[in-house]
Amino acid sequence: MLGQLLMILGNGIALPCAQAMVMLPYKKQAGAAGALSGGGQMIVSSIVSMSLVQLGLSQPWHLSVVIAAFAVITLSNVIRGFKVAQPA
Repeated sequence: MLGQLLMILGNGIALPCAQAMVMLPYKKQAGAAGALSGGGQMIVSSIVSMSLVQLGLSQPWHLSVVIAAFAVITLSNVIRGFKVAQPA
């Protein structure tokens, strides 16, 4: 259950932020931008999954540690992004 919780938290932080940032410059083509973003996410996630299996991840808690690490990286990038000074 802990691994599932960490996965849900990681997805809850990362996916809405990523989707909003992808569609921001393409307001008139938001559907195409969302579809391309989703396709790219699926390709990258399958490559990362295959790589993790090749590295020897065999227990569910191993995957939860990886997801938690990605969530921390994403959260730090979001926080760092809000600290950037906006041009006037």
